[in-house]
Amino acid sequence: IHNTQFRTKQQTHRESTYNRVHTETENKELILHEAPLNPQTHTERLVQVHFESFGTPSILMSPPSGYLSLLYNGRTSGVGFDSGAEITSIVGVFDGLLLPSSLKRYDFGGRDITVTTLIQMNQNSRPPSDKEHIVRMRLDPTSWQHRYIADGIKTKYAYVNNDKSNNKAKTGNTKKSTTVRFELPDGTSYETERQVFDITEAYFEDSSSSKFTTRSKCEMPSVLNLINQVTSSVSQSTACDVLLNNVCISGGSVQANGFASRLESEL
Repeated sequence: IHNTQFRTKQQTHRESTYNRVHTETENKELILHEAPLNPQTHTERLVQVHFESFGTPSILMSPPSGYLSLLYNGRTSGVGFDSGAEITSIVGVFDGLLLPSSLKRYDFGGRDITVTTLIQMNQNSRPPSDKEHIVRMRLDPTSWQHRYIADGIKTKYAYVNNDKSNNKAKTGNTKKSTTVRFELPDGTSYETERQVFDITEAYFEDSSSSKFTTRSKCEMPSVLNLINQVTSSVSQSTACDVLLNNVCISGGSVQANGFASRLESEL
C-alpha cells in the first residue's frame, strides 16, 4: 500500500471517530480487523499509524471473521466461511484454536456478484408489456451509483437452487422460468427471467463450470471443496466430524435465498 493510501486511511479514521462518532482514541484501546492473510508489512504500517498519529495506547488485531462468527454462535470448533464485498475466506477452528493451515483467502465476493448481475440485467431486461416506455435498461458497471441500485435488486431477488439437478433442469428449459418485475429509482419498470438472479450459484460451482471468467473466480474452488480442504487439515476422524457438524457461514452473499439449505443438503 502506498503512503498516499495510508494518508487517506488517516483522514477516513479521523473523520469517522472525531467528526461522526465524536470520540477520542488517545485513551481508548482499539480492536482492528483486517483481511485474512494480509501482508505483515501492511499490518505493521497500520499499527504504526494508530500509535503515532492517533495516540492509541494499545491495539488488538482481531482473528478472521469466520473465527469470530463461530464464537458469536457459541461454538469453539467448526468451519467459518465468510464472503464479504471483495474477499472470501474460510478457516478451521478446533477447541478454540485457529488452524493456520486451513486459512484460505480469495479475492472474490459480493461486488463481483453484483457487477455480473448488473450485466445480466442489461442483457435480458425488457420493459413490461403493460408499459408504454420502450427505453432499454442501461446501467453502467463502472458507476458506483448504478452498482448500488443493482445491489439492492440483487439482495431482493438473488437465489440459489435447491440442488444441482434442479439447476440443470431450469437451465435446459427456460420457458418455465418465472418472470421477475422490478423498478428503478427513476420510476421505470422492467421485467426479466428469474434465472438472471442465480449468479450466487457460482459459490457452488468449480472455476471450470462457473459463469465467471475473471481471474478472482477462476482461482477459487467451490465452497464444498473449500470445506473439504479445511477438514483434511486435521488427521483425526473425530475432529473432522466435529468440523463438518459445525459449519458457520457469514457475509452478505450467503444471505441469498436457498444458500444455507443448499449447502446443508450437499454437505
